[in-house]
Amino acid sequence: MKKISTFILVLICIISINTSAQENSFAVIELYTSEGCSSCPPAENFLKQLIDYPSLKGNNFLAVAYHVTYWDYLGWKDVYAQKTFDSRQLSHCKELGLSNRYTPMLVVNGNIVPRSNDIGNEILDSLQSSLSKDATAIVEITSTTDFPGSQGGYVPLTYKMTNVDEGSILTLLLLQSNITTQCTAGENRGKTLTHVNVVRAMNLKIVGESEGSAELYLPEGDYNHEDFRVAAFVRKNGSFEIIAATPGIPCQKMTIVDDNYDTEVELKVYPNPAYDELSLDLPESVTNGNFIILDINGKEVLELANYNANEKIDVSNLTAGVYFIRITSGGSEFTAKFTKK
Repeated sequence: MKKISTFILVLICIISINTSAQENSFAVIELYTSEGCSSCPPAENFLKQLIDYPSLKGNNFLAVAYHVTYWDYLGWKDVYAQKTFDSRQLSHCKELGLSNRYTPMLVVNGNIVPRSNDIGNEILDSLQSSLSKDATAIVEITSTTDFPGSQGGYVPLTYKMTNVDEGSILTLLLLQSNITTQCTAGENRGKTLTHVNVVRAMNLKIVGESEGSAELYLPEGDYNHEDFRVAAFVRKNGSFEIIAATPGIPCQKMTIVDDNYDTEVELKVYPNPAYDELSLDLPESVTNGNFIILDINGKEVLELANYNANEKIDVSNLTAGVYFIRITSGGSEFTAKFTKK
């Protein structure tokens, strides 16, 4: 823990001198963490210092924390953890040839930073390199309409992208800060943990149009809208390499949006999770179309041309994991995410 604290202090001092960000540059730091891991609190403190540091605040800098579930068995259940993030980390590790996953794990612009005594300088080099380059692709969160308050539901938003290739993966995030947890069991027993920019909801969309709208789901809870913001990044198709990012905008407290919220292009799939077959709930005007299923990395695993929208889709041969189904019909495009068990 002392080594981690030391590199944090060195990192922040050097950044204040050397960082000169370009207008369209960006930097993304992702942290895989858990309340059940005794090594994670220093890494989360590191993340908070970066978020609060003035020279990074003014730049296009995004820091997020994914809480994973696989340490819950040690005695403390992390209520902010999601199995989706377990799968995401596992896929990330496999893509980069790592044999196992661990916490805390830091990722800069899609690249996992190996654990080492020089990790501070490695992160510093990545940040400076990214912030000094003018990015060609741009993503923006243009509005958030409502915050759902204490009843759960949707946070609707709109987004806009520039110079982003079709088929890239847009990741929309609902982040919560100012979280405090009193741990009464597990490796952090007796400690007070604080969290910032915790990913509470994530929506992945396959890029088609340069502008669009989406929703981020929030579970029931006693929330303060001032603790939340919506952020986004874009990664290449079939890769975790990030090509555009934005720290986003704060959520606005307006009216409550419940689960009856609807849009013209909504696609529902069921059952979700799916086992052998997948059914679709599409607008009545859509009777057939071209169906494509992609894995979590954006790689195509199944294509069905001119498929009847009323027929069930056989997914029995897919391996367990998270997938996307994209349907094009009559000039319209629909995308949904589902889990295969």
